[in-house]
Amino acid sequence: MSLVLLFLLCHFNLTFGVANDETELLDHLFTGYNTHARPVTNLSSPVVVDVAMFLMSFDIAEENQEFLTSGWLSFQWKNELLTWNESEYPVSKLVVSSSMVWLPSVTVINSNHDRNVITNNISSVQIFPDGTTWWWPDVTTTTFCPISVNKYPFDKQECPFTIVSWFRSTDEQLFASSGNDITVVTDELNTE
Repeated sequence: MSLVLLFLLCHFNLTFGVANDETELLDHLFTGYNTHARPVTNLSSPVVVDVAMFLMSFDIAEENQEFLTSGWLSFQWKNELLTWNESEYPVSKLVVSSSMVWLPSVTVINSNHDRNVITNNISSVQIFPDGTTWWWPDVTTTTFCPISVNKYPFDKQECPFTIVSWFRSTDEQLFASSGNDITVVTDELNTE
């Protein structure tokens, strides 16, 4: 009887230990973590945020000179305060609520309506052992687009979608782009 009990106790501890690695890591990383503090160890360095946009749908309202977009943005940065050693905590990735971590200050400056269309209320972030953090908030907005059809049908329209850091200077947060700025992820082409 005692051998069976010892086996069950060992099995329970091993199973509980494996399931607990992520919980222990979360406790380790987030004890004392402040979402308002920039995630850098050297406060004179900016947080470099890589930005890309993925469009699901878009339309041009010529009469109002508006560009209607729906999709999501991709933000990637290094959070130097949320790193771990995988040999100590065998977890290759964490997925947490975006409300738990520092997020870049961002607004769509040329939005015709609400400049705060990028929200974090339902999104999550992925965090990797080296502190690489990914955030994909959705965005649906209408921006101003100066339209000129003087050369129709050979005209070319450029509709800016401008995001900026509203509360942070470039000494604190810097936007960059390492690849395609905009990726269209829908199979339906706009007729215009």
